[in-house]
Amino acid sequence: MSFESHPAVGNHVINQLAFSRLSSTPLSTIMAHLPSEEKRDISKDDLRDVIESTPCIGIIKRQGKDAAGKPLESEYYYVPEEDDDQQRRAAVVDGLRKPSLRACRKQHKQYYWKRPKTP
Repeated sequence: MSFESHPAVGNHVINQLAFSRLSSTPLSTIMAHLPSEEKRDISKDDLRDVIESTPCIGIIKRQGKDAAGKPLESEYYYVPEEDDDQQRRAAVVDGLRKPSLRACRKQHKQYYWKRPKTP
């Protein structure tokens, strides 16, 4: 699957990431916010392929497990410099004044909590 095979889904995902208040979004959230007619026709793996073949969507690869023991999902973010749609890019960069994702946020850092020692 690629962006060309599902342009409506790809365009919806780009808009979702571009106009979101969040800087990065996991695949499960993107899938949950798809319109029902598009969600019915596409699987999670197909959606991942569409997203990863889209040049204006960046990927933050995440490994490890969360506090509940579930594997961490990769997160996706909008890259305005790579977007072909000039109007969307102008709306996000100039209109919303949404800053680009900082370089330190483009890599996943696993944090560990350690119980403090009591005397």
